[in-house]
Amino acid sequence: MLKKIKLSHDFNVFLKADYSLHSGSCISHQKQELQDVHEKYGGFPKTITNENTQISQIWFDNTQIDFIKIGNDLGMEVITISSILQPPGNIVPIHRDTFYQINKKYPKDTRHKVRANIYLEDWIEGQFIHYEIDGQWHNSTHWKAGDGFIWDSQHLHLRQRRFQEQIHATGFRLFEMMQGKIKVTWERSDYEHLPWQENENHAAKIISKVAVNPHNLGNLMCFDEKLLEKFYDAVSKFELDKKVIAINKFRPGQMLPFHSDKYETYRKKNKITENDVIQRVIVFLHDPKPGHQLWIKDKICMGPAGSYFAWEGETEHMAANLGIEDRYVLQLTGVKRK
Repeated sequence: MLKKIKLSHDFNVFLKADYSLHSGSCISHQKQELQDVHEKYGGFPKTITNENTQISQIWFDNTQIDFIKIGNDLGMEVITISSILQPPGNIVPIHRDTFYQINKKYPKDTRHKVRANIYLEDWIEGQFIHYEIDGQWHNSTHWKAGDGFIWDSQHLHLRQRRFQEQIHATGFRLFEMMQGKIKVTWERSDYEHLPWQENENHAAKIISKVAVNPHNLGNLMCFDEKLLEKFYDAVSKFELDKKVIAINKFRPGQMLPFHSDKYETYRKKNKITENDVIQRVIVFLHDPKPGHQLWIKDKICMGPAGSYFAWEGETEHMAANLGIEDRYVLQLTGVKRK
């Protein structure tokens, strides 16, 4: 990233544009032009497809937008301006900008090419840009309209915008996220090749609640107690009764949008009463990878292997794999001891 920016401008021309004029996948050129980005991960992930990478992009010319004024505000000579609408549940996978339009128009121009990425609206839960600087990955969240970055072709980044936009009113219990770290007693081979089950029922429940494309909803799970014995030992420090654990696998492009757990199966199998307080704990099984994320309400959860984050009851949360490597987490469900 070259620098952070703040642009004061009337964004209505972009917000009120007719985005129905264009719709398509953002990955067609990435598969061909950015093969070096994906080669070290075994190639472009099969689960990132045209269906879950849709965007609508509108291009503007200097009769519609004052290129000179915006250029002066940003400290650059503006060649092109476009705006992008990203529908719920879609991602722009890891890539770097290749400046196709500028290179097409000025093929012999050797000046330093940069791109200004400016947010048109204030941040909403579920919106996220992950970007790389000198091999380290950073998160951009909680922005205000007009905030943004200027970067060049050297910076890898990915983008996930809106999962959902809703108003919620709840009472009594204030949200409190619990977090910490446990000792890593497992190896990758302990969880990578488990017998996985598709989490279809959960996906169906989310489809009925959230208006997103069902193509990339859900995840894979393993509940086998014998195979997971080592992990039961690892979470012995948590003072919960009626513990049940699962290993969750999110393939590239898979997600569980903002939702609240009802614990219906857990309640029936473990005879949970209305007075019992259910806690859910997520433990990261490996160090963070680009595009892997967990949100609990408006908090993004990050940390190395062994980091855990927990909540009680029906606290809203979401999880996603917007990267190009599989994401694995341990999920512990239990009843808070009285």
